[in-house]
Amino acid sequence: MTDRPSDTRTPSGLVVLDVTLRDGGFHNAWDFDAAHIRSYLHAMDEAHVDWAEVGYRSLDRRGFAGALRYSEEAQLQEFPPLTHTQLALMVDAKEFTGQEDALLRLFGRRDESRVGLVRVAARPKDLKTASRQVELLHELGYMTTINLMAWASLPPSERPEILSLLAHSKADITYIADSYGSMHPNEVRDAVSLWRTITERPFGVHLHNNLELAFANALAAMDAGATWIDSSVLGMGRGPGNLKTELLLQHLETRERHPTYRTGPIYELIGQTWEALKLRYGWGPRAPYILSGHLAVHPTYAQELLESGRYAVPEVTSILHTLHQAGAGRSFSRQALDDAISSRPTRMPTRRSARPEPIPNPAPTGQSPRPAERGLAHFRGDNWSGREVLVVGRGPSVKSHALAINRYIKRFSPIVIECNHLAEIDASPDHLCAFILLANAQRMVDEVLSRGKSVLLGAARRGRAAIGADISENEIFLETYEVSNGALSAAPCRVPADVVSMFAIMQAVRLGATKVRVVGFDGYADSIQPREQRMQKELESFFELLHSRFPEVEVVSLTSTSFDVPIRSVYAEVALAGLAAPPPAEQTKPFGIKVMPELLADDGPHEEPEGPLGP
Repeated sequence: MTDRPSDTRTPSGLVVLDVTLRDGGFHNAWDFDAAHIRSYLHAMDEAHVDWAEVGYRSLDRRGFAGALRYSEEAQLQEFPPLTHTQLALMVDAKEFTGQEDALLRLFGRRDESRVGLVRVAARPKDLKTASRQVELLHELGYMTTINLMAWASLPPSERPEILSLLAHSKADITYIADSYGSMHPNEVRDAVSLWRTITERPFGVHLHNNLELAFANALAAMDAGATWIDSSVLGMGRGPGNLKTELLLQHLETRERHPTYRTGPIYELIGQTWEALKLRYGWGPRAPYILSGHLAVHPTYAQELLESGRYAVPEVTSILHTLHQAGAGRSFSRQALDDAISSRPTRMPTRRSARPEPIPNPAPTGQSPRPAERGLAHFRGDNWSGREVLVVGRGPSVKSHALAINRYIKRFSPIVIECNHLAEIDASPDHLCAFILLANAQRMVDEVLSRGKSVLLGAARRGRAAIGADISENEIFLETYEVSNGALSAAPCRVPADVVSMFAIMQAVRLGATKVRVVGFDGYADSIQPREQRMQKELESFFELLHSRFPEVEVVSLTSTSFDVPIRSVYAEVALAGLAAPPPAEQTKPFGIKVMPELLADDGPHEEPEGPLGP
């Protein structure tokens, strides 16, 4: 079934292809509300947009993904009838390498489908298999494109040969994608001009907006002869997003006097629905995306780091530079991201009046180590096996029960490790404030030191450090750690997520502490927010791993918690101190939590619970 003739070219030869649902799905796992899909399609049709790319067809079974990740024909048949807009889908060439039978099973014949165009996305190394997939799709009657990803990363000497190979494929249209958002108008113009020296066949561009040049690049592409232009509503797409459909159509309608396109329905859609989606998901140019564009680092790295809510801009830029220097940023990899987090340079916090200076050479034998070389062994020795450690999380219960917690600290004299700094907790003789994010440390270091507490800074194990000139050797201690998904070890310190409470607990375990008490680990068991639900799962998995790998470590929560650890009352501990030995710790309810498989897979973002409800 088709909604309109297959030749969608306007009288000027220009074709606008909107990718909002397909590219925007990177923000919501392609789980769009059915009403939003209908309103989107109506707006596209009324605006006379030529093509709407509504999703993928995919073989990927990892994790949860919504309907438009797979775009079954039965679902597409439920879409409203369209007069001016045709439907397109995308496939990833590498998924179907050696899986041609699967491709044929997923796509029926064109005359039985709502889909008129199938776009095959491929990197240069996958062009041969992409060309074969295009041939199969042509035999089924579909129009096709090959979308060559990461054009800017191709050496200029290889570009003519690559384009010549594409020109001889059966694809109806050839696209290049500015995958890193790093291209400038002259580079886009050169690419289109090079294509036109080889063939007059249609050529298209998919433009990311890292440098806020997507519109300028589109004008350069059209001026050089490109006739297929991708865009999306409000630029919705991975990371910094894409060329904005409303901006492109407004230009064509008012400046070019184009007789076909209408911008009004797009503005109505934005006001009714898409503005709220942008507020919710937060795509669009931001400082780290500008840097990822300049460095030609895949935008998913910046998106993952920003969406975690864990890293300030300086940490994000440091990690992006680390990826670039390691040559690991061209395609997204969870392992590469974990390695970069564990390798990023670290600058020690300074008092605001001080300037950081480079890390010194190791102290000569017999001299006291400088602070950057001082680990926790210089704090209270390298054996904490006889000491209780109290880790103070950041849940609201800390403020609610601060008086009792302070009485507990005074009564039992534990080594205290705060997760960042909490003003409600009084200083004690053995008191640390732990930080793994430089922005938090820099913001709080003055208050921490003025309160008589010391600083424990977690630094990337393979990173570099600089130290503030006015930080004394008794005020700051540096320990290294690594982040590795699903891993947990004490020496070296390795945690499954970049979470300060995990770092704090594992430092105590590393030094031999077997009696660990926690407060303020309230958790997010009742939250409906996806980010907080992921935080809950992260800590659940951490405690499960801790119990299985370090059974000698007794962790007890002294305030209410949703995590699967024994619970006692901080009030009982203080009120009944000295009367009798406390009974065995009892869990208030059986959680029966298991390690979540998705936490051990290489497929999704992880957040540090530093908000008001988490450790």
